[in-house]
Amino acid sequence: MASGVPADILTEAVNTVAEVIRGNQTNQEYFSSVMAPVQPPRAVIEVLLSTMVNERQPFVLRCAVMYSIQSYLYRNERGKAQVVSSLLPKQNEDVRRNSTGQLLCLGMFSSDSLSNWLAAVALSHAILDTSSHKEMLLKVLLAININAPPVTLMDQLLASLKQETRFQTRLGYLMLLSHWLANCPAAVAQFLASNQAPVSFLVSLASAMDSHDESYKVIQGVSCFLLGLCLLFNNNQVDNYSEAKLREILIRRVGVETLTDCLETVSRQEVYTNAAKKPQLKYREASEVVFDFEYTRLYKALESSILKAVSAEGPSKRDTIEEHESIVSQYKQLIKEQDDQVHALRKELHQLRTSHSQTQERCKELDEHVQQLRDQNAVLRAADGDEAVRQQLLQLQAENETLRRENASRQTQEQQTDSTHDSAEQVEALLQRVAQLEQDLAAARAQVDEKPTSNEAAEEEVKRLQQENRRLANDLDTIKKEQDDLLVLLSDQDGKIKALKSRLKELGQEVKDEDDELDLDSEAEEEAS
Repeated sequence: MASGVPADILTEAVNTVAEVIRGNQTNQEYFSSVMAPVQPPRAVIEVLLSTMVNERQPFVLRCAVMYSIQSYLYRNERGKAQVVSSLLPKQNEDVRRNSTGQLLCLGMFSSDSLSNWLAAVALSHAILDTSSHKEMLLKVLLAININAPPVTLMDQLLASLKQETRFQTRLGYLMLLSHWLANCPAAVAQFLASNQAPVSFLVSLASAMDSHDESYKVIQGVSCFLLGLCLLFNNNQVDNYSEAKLREILIRRVGVETLTDCLETVSRQEVYTNAAKKPQLKYREASEVVFDFEYTRLYKALESSILKAVSAEGPSKRDTIEEHESIVSQYKQLIKEQDDQVHALRKELHQLRTSHSQTQERCKELDEHVQQLRDQNAVLRAADGDEAVRQQLLQLQAENETLRRENASRQTQEQQTDSTHDSAEQVEALLQRVAQLEQDLAAARAQVDEKPTSNEAAEEEVKRLQQENRRLANDLDTIKKEQDDLLVLLSDQDGKIKALKSRLKELGQEVKDEDDELDLDSEAEEEAS
């Protein structure tokens, strides 16, 4: 959209955008929301239409824009409705800028024949296979003259068709009318009731005998096709052109054979065959633009039905129309079902991917948990299989119990004896035994600490032994205190004995010391030896 871009580069860019948005609803919606970098801001589709109907723009660029408009409207019901509604009058509409519909009307009724063809074909794509849009288009009014009342779009189109002699303009109008009347009885009724006498004009075109001009043969064939649509989709609301009367007019003024030849002539044209190959416009000159891709599809689908309807096969004609409508309805339903299935499958695929990701995370967590359980199981098995520690704990428990009994027995013996020498030896032995027990208990505790903390039985046993050890230590402290008391009493008693002996010696009494007696006994033993 920027200025100064070469025409060939801009053409390729527009064609690329057309390919990207064709049939893709998401891209089509985004395309409709894009604003062109101009002042004031305008929708990009309006800028493209302005380029398409501008005869000063390069031909290849206008063809690329036409293809982009076709791609935007392809299977885009919302976009079609927006284009048709832009032709209807609105309140508070900005009259200073042209809407999409106004640009199409300006192009259809301009002095440039290519603009007429492009705008008419673009509008036909907006009502393609959609009866509601065709009926909305019947309400469009155009103010051609300020002093005259507005006229309907169809009347203005028919008036321009009668006045035009240019081949490209006439063909564009006829193709637009063909798309408009196909499968729309209301449009057929308004067409037949128009004050422009379209039937008489089309019959005059179809019955002309100028067979040397190939372009005129195309106009004759397309005119016969349009008359056949009026017969095929006639709802008998216009008395002068009811189904029976219109068939009679065609047979009498045109003839079945002539009408058949005209229809077959169109499908044998090379320009028809080339247009039926692909929707993109690939032409070198403006004069090569003749048929539209979607028109060839419509022509091919209804040509045989029109021939049967004109050849007075009344009962089968109605069946053929109903069969055609049924087939179209079936295809539409099939496409809708397939779209729904694709949408459901995409949604299901998204859910499955999410579920798969969650499952993978869950499996990873479960693997880590299983590994932790395996490690704990291995530790517990190692703890349960360590019989040496268990036997050592049982042995320490037995020794502790034995020590407790010995301590109790020794306490009883110490209370019954007056000899401090034996009590000191017993206390010393008890201290050594307690120290040995503490060492064994510390060693057992160290071995138990090396094992897993999950061995609750071993821990409880260690705690119980610790409590027993503390109790024995308390008993040992009590014995030490009692021993100290005995030593103090013994020291006092020895002092008193010495004082009494000294007193007896002072009184002249003979007192023998135990040490002297021990010395005499020793000397006597030496002399005897």
